[in-house]
Amino acid sequence: MAPTADWRHGQVALLFPGQGNQFPGMGRALYERGGHFRSVFDDCADRFVRAGCTDPRALLNAGAAEIRDTAAQQPYLFALEYALGSMLLAMRLPVAAMVGHSIGEYVAATLAGVFDLADAVPIVATRSRIMSRAPRGAMLAVLAAEEQVSAFLHERLSLCVVNSDMSCVVGGTEQDIDALAPRLAAARLHAVRLPTSHAFHSYLMDAGSREFAAAFDGVALHVPRSPIVSNLDGRADLPERFATADYWVDHLRRTVRFNACLETLAALVPAGAWVEAGPGKSIANALGRLTLPDVRHFSVVLPDDETAGLDTLLAQCWANGMTVDWEPLYGATRGNVVPLAPHPLDEISCWVDAPAKREVVAQAPAYRKQDDLDQWFYAYDWAPLPDIGAVAAPPRPLRRCC
Repeated sequence: MAPTADWRHGQVALLFPGQGNQFPGMGRALYERGGHFRSVFDDCADRFVRAGCTDPRALLNAGAAEIRDTAAQQPYLFALEYALGSMLLAMRLPVAAMVGHSIGEYVAATLAGVFDLADAVPIVATRSRIMSRAPRGAMLAVLAAEEQVSAFLHERLSLCVVNSDMSCVVGGTEQDIDALAPRLAAARLHAVRLPTSHAFHSYLMDAGSREFAAAFDGVALHVPRSPIVSNLDGRADLPERFATADYWVDHLRRTVRFNACLETLAALVPAGAWVEAGPGKSIANALGRLTLPDVRHFSVVLPDDETAGLDTLLAQCWANGMTVDWEPLYGATRGNVVPLAPHPLDEISCWVDAPAKREVVAQAPAYRKQDDLDQWFYAYDWAPLPDIGAVAAPPRPLRRCC
C-alpha cells in the first residue's frame, strides 16, 4: 500500500447508510474474523433478542426475502453498523464527525453518546415494529431536482429523501406510486422503484408517531460528544436538539435531506477519509456529485469481499500517516507458536580461510600542482640506488718503480 496523501493531521468521517442497501450475508465475513466487531455485534444481538426482535446473528446467513422485512432489517442494520463504527473508534482512527441516513443516524447518535446502548436497542426495536406495521407503501427514486419533483406531489405523495441536487425519493401507497411512474416518464424524468415494503419518512408514518414518542419515556438523552449532522436540515451546530424526544419523533416522519448533510460534512472534514460504514455504495454515488479533492471515500461492506474493503481502508490510513491500533481488529488473539520439523545438517565446516597477510608498501605522495610556472615542464622522480658500501672499490693502477 503506497501513500497517497499526508494524513498525519487528517481526519475521518463515518457515514452510516440506511435501508435499501442490504444484501444477503452482509457482515458475515467481519463477524467470522472475530475481534472487537464480533464482541459488539454479539452484545447488540443479545439485547435485540431480549427486546423481542429476530436475532441479527441468524440473519447473517439469511436470504434476501428474510432481511427485507423492516422489523428484522433495522435491528440487523443497527447491530452491523454500530459494531463496525465502534471497532473503528476503538482502533483510534481520528473520527471528527458522523452522519447517518435514516436508521443510520441512530447509529451515529449512539456512538456519540446521545443514547446509551441499553436505551438505543429498545428504541430501535420499537421504531422497526411501528414502521413495519404502518400501511404498506412504496418508494420511487427520481433523477431530478427537488423543485421538479415537488411539482408532481400531492397530499398522498411525500418527498421522503433528497440525496443530491439531482436525486430524490418519493413515497406513498403502492397505487399512488404506480400512478406517478408514467407521469414522470412522460416528463422524461427517469425513476426507479426501490426494494422496500413501506414508504419511510412519508405521511404513512404519521399513525405511529404517538406510540413512538412513548418509547422515550424514562430514557435519558444526552448532548452528543462529537459532531453529528442532522437529517432534518443538514445542520451540526444545534447539538442540544438531539437530546430531545421530539427530535426523534420528527425524524420518523420528516424528509431526510442528505444532500445538505454531505455539504455540512465537507466543511467539517475537508481532508482525509470518508468511510461508508455499512452495506452498499449509495453514499459513494452521492459523493460523486461533490467536489472534494482532498477526501478519499471508502465503501467497507460490499458483497464481494467486505474484509478486503476494511483492510484497504485501514492500510491506507496507516500508510498516509494516521495512527492505527490494530489489536481490536482481531482482539487479544496473538496466534499459536507452531514448532517446525528439525532439519538434519552435515557437520562440515564451510568457513572461508582468511587471506594471508601482505606487507603494505607506502604509496608515493600524490603529485600536486606546482605554483611556479618554470616547474610545470618537469617533476622530480626518485629512484632507489644500491647501497654504496656494498659495491667493491675498483682496483688501483700499479706503478712501476725502478
